[in-house]
Amino acid sequence: MSLSRGTVALAVLASATTLLLTVAASPSSATSAPRGDAVLIAGSHRYYLQLAVTPAQQELGLGDRVKLPLDNGMLFVYHSSGTRCFWMKGMRFALDMIWLSQTDEVVSVQPDVSPNSYPSAYCTLAQDVIEVGAGQAHFAGIVVDRVVKLEMPAS
Repeated sequence: MSLSRGTVALAVLASATTLLLTVAASPSSATSAPRGDAVLIAGSHRYYLQLAVTPAQQELGLGDRVKLPLDNGMLFVYHSSGTRCFWMKGMRFALDMIWLSQTDEVVSVQPDVSPNSYPSAYCTLAQDVIEVGAGQAHFAGIVVDRVVKLEMPAS
C-alpha cells in the first residue's frame, strides 16, 4: 500500500522514529542494509531509497558508503520548499542529484557530480532531493518537468 504525498511527512517521521528505536534497541540491526525506506519509480525503473530526514542524516547523506548499488539511492525529505544545496564532501563515487517539487515534478537534475567537485555546491529551489548513482537519471529518463512516483511503505 502506498501513501499519498500529503501524508508522506507523517510517515517519514514515524519511519525515522521506528528506525531510530530499532537501531537503539538492537545495535546489530544497524549493520544490515535496508532494502529501502521509499521507492522511486520512473517508468519501468525502481530505485530503493534510504530516507535522510534529520539534519545529521542529511549532512552525512551517502558519504559513509564505499559504493552504491545501481538500484539504490537516498531521498532527502524536507517539510517545505526552499533552496536545497548539495555538495560532495566525503563522497567516494559520482552521483546524479534530482530536485523535486512538492508534487514530485523534477525541477532540476545535476548529472554525474564527481567527488572532485567539492567544495562546489549545487543549489535549486525544491521540496525534496534524490541522489542516485551517476548515470541513473539519464538511464531512467528522469528529466526536468517529468513527474516521478515516490512510494512510501505504510507504517
